[in-house]
Amino acid sequence: MNEQGAFCPQVETVELERMRFGLQQSLSRSLMISKVGVEYDQMLDAVVAKLEAFVYGRALGHQEVSYPADWWQALKERWFPPWAKRRWPTKMTRVVMRAVAFYPTLRYDVPGHKAVIAILKEHPHA
Repeated sequence: MNEQGAFCPQVETVELERMRFGLQQSLSRSLMISKVGVEYDQMLDAVVAKLEAFVYGRALGHQEVSYPADWWQALKERWFPPWAKRRWPTKMTRVVMRAVAFYPTLRYDVPGHKAVIAILKEHPHA
């Protein structure tokens, strides 16, 4: 700060150098990678790497969830009196949430054979 109490930022000049940067990630063969691609995204002005793989899994269930569509609908839902809610109902967004269990370490990559996986769940006796 100076004598008048105003903020005066300190300016410093630094010299930058161009440095090499890289990224590498190892993935298990058990993921059965089916597609790898690298492309340039003009919107992001960035290189995008895409990877698709197969992983064994199972669906655990689903649940429908609803919530107010935006902040105004949330305000109406929380603060409007009942007569106003009847006059101007709250618009809700509904989505279905799905739960899936993945087993990425299972390997069944025998050529020409289909995989059959049995997962047993034991219930303890009372």
